[in-house]
Amino acid sequence: MPTDEAARLRKAYAPLRTFGELMANRGFRRFFQERNDALAELLSGRLEKPLSECRILDFGCGGGVVAGWLNLHGASSERIIGVDIQRERIMCARRTYPHLTFLEASGEHLPFSAGEFDIIIAFTVFSSILDRSIAKKVSTEIRRVLAIGGIIIWYDVRYPNPFNLQLRAMTRSRIRSLFPGLTAELNTLTLLPPIAERLGPLTDALYPPLASIPALRSHYFGLLHSVAETENTGAVSRARRA
Repeated sequence: MPTDEAARLRKAYAPLRTFGELMANRGFRRFFQERNDALAELLSGRLEKPLSECRILDFGCGGGVVAGWLNLHGASSERIIGVDIQRERIMCARRTYPHLTFLEASGEHLPFSAGEFDIIIAFTVFSSILDRSIAKKVSTEIRRVLAIGGIIIWYDVRYPNPFNLQLRAMTRSRIRSLFPGLTAELNTLTLLPPIAERLGPLTDALYPPLASIPALRSHYFGLLHSVAETENTGAVSRARRA
């Protein structure tokens, strides 16, 4: 990425809480598990070959939590690569998951061959890129390294956050503009974090009814893939629809 955008990202996300600090919150644990359950259901119903045979890129991998989860659930450690622009996060991922591969890399210039990956994970990545021209370059690069018939698994915020100007809401129209020609099968997921993280001891009782209200679900989750892939595979994950 250009120096100014890369510097902005490093500065904006350096102070974020660690994963351990986040997991100390009951509401965070609940929506984190909800997302993992949705991911597990999606992977069980949409892959044309075993997860262990899929080449996977965790794009914007952060501390490697998703890559580690995939490995724990059957993905081959030799077929998972995580990339992130934040050197500190890459170092953390390498310490936490020393058996996996993590690279510091810019999303505009991924160090991979065309069509190298069957699955690309894009979790809360594009909402962090404020410059639309850079976001377009990154999406083009993701398309380049995605194999024919491959899938992008998407999870990102759909609402603007007035308290975090470093985020850009990823609406359906913005997603379509970044990935023209791909079919988007997206469902709403995750109770608004500012609400979920304040539920405290009432999390188990209140999270389900609140999360059942579509307007209170803050993220889109699902697949981006080619039309041909749509015709040849089964039903989409049954995460709640908008």
